Amino acid sequence: MRKTAVAILALGLVWMGYIVWPLYELSVLVHAIETRDVAMVTRHVYFDAVRKSITSQIVTAYTRRTGAHISPLAQSMAAATLGIADPVVDKLISPEALSELFAAGWPVAVAPDAPSGTVGIPASTVGSIWHIFRVNTALANLK
Repeated sequence: MRKTAVAILALGLVWMGYIVWPLYELSVLVHAIETRDVAMVTRHVYFDAVRKSITSQIVTAYTRRTGAHISPLAQSMAAATLGIADPVVDKLISPEALSELFAAGWPVAVAPDAPSGTVGIPASTVGSIWHIFRVNTALANLK
């Protein structure tokens, strides 16, 4: 009985760590963005993955907008090609530019004039980010 209680307690602590750790990392990243600590942002962001994700989203948006029907393999190949050839994405996904994007809510490095109402990721909006995450997760589960 005592071993079972210790095992349940240990699993509970591991589960709590599993839930709390990403929130802690998010708070560290938000603090680094607010203080414009580019070195800390660089340590917490995988820029290659961000580049791939953004180029993939650009290709997907382009194919959806144009109505072209492209296979997923062709889309991934186009995204890889765009990631190598597109200087705008490279300009946008530098540590300094990404830090500015997170802070200002707009890609200042690419388009300096931000529209009114853009919001970055300061500590005051982290609650709204959590809300967006919950809503998007709920919507994804409905699909």
